[in-house]
Amino acid sequence: MSLDLVTFTNAMNCLGPFAPGCHLAVAVSGGPDSMVLCHLLRCWQLQGQDQKLTALIVDHGLRPESAEEAQITQQRLQKLGIESVILKWQDPKPTTRIQERARQARYHLLEAWCQQHGIIHLLTAHHADDQWETVVSRLQKNSGSSGLRGILPIRYRPFGRLLRPLLNFTKAEIYAYLVQVGGDYVVDPSNANLKYLRVRLRQDRPVLEQSSFPAVKVNKIRQEASLATDKRHQELVKFCLHHLRIDPLGYLEIQRPAFHALSPELQIEVLRCIHHCMAQTSYPLPRQKATHTLAKILTGTRTTVGGWYIVPKKEKIIFSRENRPADKATPLPQPGLRHNQFLLIDNNPVSEQENHPLASYLIRGLPNASNFVLKFLNPLLE
Repeated sequence: MSLDLVTFTNAMNCLGPFAPGCHLAVAVSGGPDSMVLCHLLRCWQLQGQDQKLTALIVDHGLRPESAEEAQITQQRLQKLGIESVILKWQDPKPTTRIQERARQARYHLLEAWCQQHGIIHLLTAHHADDQWETVVSRLQKNSGSSGLRGILPIRYRPFGRLLRPLLNFTKAEIYAYLVQVGGDYVVDPSNANLKYLRVRLRQDRPVLEQSSFPAVKVNKIRQEASLATDKRHQELVKFCLHHLRIDPLGYLEIQRPAFHALSPELQIEVLRCIHHCMAQTSYPLPRQKATHTLAKILTGTRTTVGGWYIVPKKEKIIFSRENRPADKATPLPQPGLRHNQFLLIDNNPVSEQENHPLASYLIRGLPNASNFVLKFLNPLLE
């Protein structure tokens, strides 16, 4: 399938519909993939769409030339008629796990900007070759079915949605489009650094495709993983609807007999889901930690994980916040459902001096700030 305005418009239609006049943001590195995405979005916009478009350029500051590259990219976007903003990573730079932490910082900056400006659609330029690398790397790490789904075309985040309209197009098709339109781009030297797994996979792909991981096989694995994950999510939704309760005071409980009746795999997924919701992290609880936590619960042993206290009782399992200082106050909208978030605000915190029929470990774990917010992010939708 060739990449052109027609096929791109079809891809955008699959991610829509987009409300008239809505504001879209696109993550831009200045490389060929994101510049092609910007060019296509601008053409898509000019063919009759009335959406507003803003490009977000992240300057990680990891290389001396990154600031100049960000400005060059901004000038090229201006020639296309696209407004842009440069977001700078101001934190101290890491010396280990550089790519991982840079990626986390990049998404934090992008999503924070979108949330601040009320934008619920953020587009990235991930493509089919990125998909192959992701699935193969996860196969090598023995990931479960959720991870083997690879990069999702739509992913729900607290600010709104991450959208990947180029996932079905290869790097070769992207370059062919770039040659056709004569686009310019910057080159990040880290993309050729063999100390990074993705770079090694990219270099070894011809051999890997011939031996163990042909593209057809990888796509089949991804599709089967998606079906298995969808089935498990349906079971998780059913369990949560019938056997999980969020108390207005800010703790969560599940019915213990129903939890014990689940398969071990589903028990682990329930714990990972709950932790993902309550810890407000970008990723679920690692499987190894979830397995360790499950062993504690099954033996009736109290334990802690991710800042939460887990107490197995006779008929229920209670998840209470650990006795730690309250988070800094963060202004949030009124309680309710917003962008797939469940916001629960407790304006009447309980202190140990007040007379409430609650166990001491619950009282100690309750929030002590009047505007404490428990965000129940719903990873079941992802």
